[in-house]
Amino acid sequence: MIDLHEPHITFTLNGEVLISDAGSELAFKDFEVGDGFVPVCSLGLEQEGRLNLGQDVGSLRFFSICGLQEGYEPFAINMKRPIALWFTKSLPQFVPVPPDHPQLESPGTGDGW
Repeated sequence: MIDLHEPHITFTLNGEVLISDAGSELAFKDFEVGDGFVPVCSLGLEQEGRLNLGQDVGSLRFFSICGLQEGYEPFAINMKRPIALWFTKSLPQFVPVPPDHPQLESPGTGDGW
């Protein structure tokens, strides 16, 4: 769970808040928010996973136990389109997408992102 107003991040596992070795439920705190965040998942060789960003809240088994009680919303709750996912076996390279690109849409163009 990420709180952008009081910048901190907390992780849960099956609805239970994970506590650090120092006894804190905060994994990160007092970070710079900037332009926002993008969810990322990193897996090792031969690992498999399923990423659920909450477009269908009913599919989040443990969200009501912790996230909903604390006032959080799933990342993709207001997205009308399918979530764009990206997979790579190499290091990513990010480049700016101009708003008038003929083949790609850029977030923030007022089209429901």
